[in-house]
Amino acid sequence: MELKTVKDALEDPDWIVAMQYELAELEQNKAWRLVPKLDDVSVIGLKWIFKNKTDKEDNVVRSKARLVVKGYSQQEEHKDFDLYQMDVKCVFLNGVLDETVHVEQPLGFENDKFIDHYYIIYKVVYDLKQAPRA
Repeated sequence: MELKTVKDALEDPDWIVAMQYELAELEQNKAWRLVPKLDDVSVIGLKWIFKNKTDKEDNVVRSKARLVVKGYSQQEEHKDFDLYQMDVKCVFLNGVLDETVHVEQPLGFENDKFIDHYYIIYKVVYDLKQAPRA
C-alpha cells in the first residue's frame, strides 16, 4: 500500500529504511548542511513522496521515499523558457546551485539537538525551481 502521510511511514520499518536511504543520498552527495536559523531568511518547506516499486506480477519489490522541496512555495522567476520535470535517481544531486536556498529539516527526521536549525542546499533537490537550470 502506498502511503499518503509521514505519520504512517514512520510507523512502518520498511518506509523508515526508504526515508533513511533518501537522506543518506543527500548526505553522501554533500547536497546540504545544517545551519542555525536567521530571522531574515526565507525557509522553504520539504515534503516526502512515497511510491512502491512493483514487478510484473504487481508485487512490491521496493518502497521508495523521495524528499522534495515544496517548490510551489518559492517565488516565481519569470523567464522566457519552459520547464520540464523528469524522474531519474539522484540526477539533480549533481547540479550545483549558484544561489543560496534554505529548507526546513525533513519531517520525522528533525535533529533534536539542533531543532532551531535549517539546511542550506548546495546541490539541486527535486522540485526546486532552480533544478532544471543547474
